[in-house]
Amino acid sequence: MDDNSTRPDPVELEKYLEDNFMGKVKVFHNTERKGLIVTRMEGARRATGEVIVFLDSHMEVTTNWLPPLLDPIKTNRRVATVPNTDGINAQDMGYVIHSDTWNGGD
Repeated sequence: MDDNSTRPDPVELEKYLEDNFMGKVKVFHNTERKGLIVTRMEGARRATGEVIVFLDSHMEVTTNWLPPLLDPIKTNRRVATVPNTDGINAQDMGYVIHSDTWNGGD
């Protein structure tokens, strides 16, 4: 879902999704400018999969990031999971692993 921003259409993104995800990922465009949360809610309404995953554009995932999030959902489909979010050191761009008890942001 895009929020009908003034940026050019993401043609390259749509082509990439078409070429690599065999129709499993779709892009919808709002007909008027809406904010992030309203746009995500519209995307949730249109979703047809068994699980919905929202990632911010600045997020990058690592190997096997998804199974720990799906496991609690397998037990209870009404549960929402939140990943641990590691960081990047602003001084040296080093990867910073946050503790298992740290979720979200400060």
